[in-house]
Amino acid sequence: MSTGKSASEIVPPRLRRLGPLLLPLAYMAAIFMLSSIPGEIDPHETGVMRVFLWVPPDVQNLLHVPVFAGLAWLWCLALRPWGLSPGRLAWLAFALTLAYGVADEIHQSFVPGRLANGADLLLNGIGAALAAWYYHRRSLVAG
Repeated sequence: MSTGKSASEIVPPRLRRLGPLLLPLAYMAAIFMLSSIPGEIDPHETGVMRVFLWVPPDVQNLLHVPVFAGLAWLWCLALRPWGLSPGRLAWLAFALTLAYGVADEIHQSFVPGRLANGADLLLNGIGAALAAWYYHRRSLVAG
């Protein structure tokens, strides 16, 4: 039996705004899992961690830029239903991403063989800023 109502009419407005937040939160959980990998990996390790054996540390550090750009972009998309101006939305996405970058660096300081690193935080911020800037610029052009 069909009620004749669309999904947007059935789901309360508050839930419609909260649902999109799940994607950046899941992405943050994935970053947390990657941050939990110890700095010293056993060469006999099998599975996903083995990939990190052949990725040089400098390349791993540079990956902070696209990873945190991705997080900022997801925040931009998730925050659209909140009715913020493109500028405020971009700043909020940047701030949320950078705050998570700080928390991630603190978390890494407790992982064996890892440490909190200001250079990593800078790269996190660059990635977040690039994505937020691009989202804002794209929103202005789209009008």
